[in-house]
Amino acid sequence: MQRVLDTNFLGTVRLVRAVLPGMKQRRAGHIVVISSVMGLQGVIFNDIYAASKFAVEGFCESLAIQLLNFNIQGAPGSCLEPCGEWHCTAQGLFLVGGVGGGGWLQEALESNTSMNVVCAHSVSLVEPGPVHTAFEQQLLDEASHRDFPDTDPTTLGAFRDAYVPATRRLFAALGQSPEDVVEAVVRVLGAARPPLRTQTNRGYKVLVALKRVDPSGTLSVHASHHLLFSCGGRLLGPGLRFLQCLACGCCRPQVVPA
Repeated sequence: MQRVLDTNFLGTVRLVRAVLPGMKQRRAGHIVVISSVMGLQGVIFNDIYAASKFAVEGFCESLAIQLLNFNIQGAPGSCLEPCGEWHCTAQGLFLVGGVGGGGWLQEALESNTSMNVVCAHSVSLVEPGPVHTAFEQQLLDEASHRDFPDTDPTTLGAFRDAYVPATRRLFAALGQSPEDVVEAVVRVLGAARPPLRTQTNRGYKVLVALKRVDPSGTLSVHASHHLLFSCGGRLLGPGLRFLQCLACGCCRPQVVPA
């Protein structure tokens, strides 16, 4: 638990604190943080990871408000220079954050050649959903066979019989490649006015929108529970694909004037 929070949240805070004084002084730069859709929507059995990403989201949103006072503008950057698990540009900073997330993204970024950027926003959050990596599959395999002696039968059954199979189906149905996420990052870096938040997977846009429709949170919590536990979790993949279809607009009826 401590390692997840140290890496995902405190590591991000420390690195931002290291570069922020220079950005304020020269009034130029762009911070791009790899967050997660789990920073917007809690996911069962991902409590600590989601908590770390919620913290990142709150930190960056608060920081974005503060930096408006400095009128920080982006400037043409050069190619990325690796800094351990992080990448720095000539004018700002690109953060690769997340346990199990940094390696594949770093490799994909290093293979990308279109990284000349012009930034107009000082802080951006990129929020991937499921990403196909060997790390995730290994984690699911280990969790499927691991003993949890202190766990009550109801929770253990929900984890093994519902969550793990549904998660495998979810990755098969909606999982993105690392290159897909990198393309989203490149678009953010190259945007004239990049938004604070960019989700890389349209399938989650409607789920996230439910929290805005119902600020009490009841609708989003019950929708997530229904997708996972109804019909043995078999609704999760098709349900999110349907939501993805709604988000892109391809299923909306066309009204033709008489």
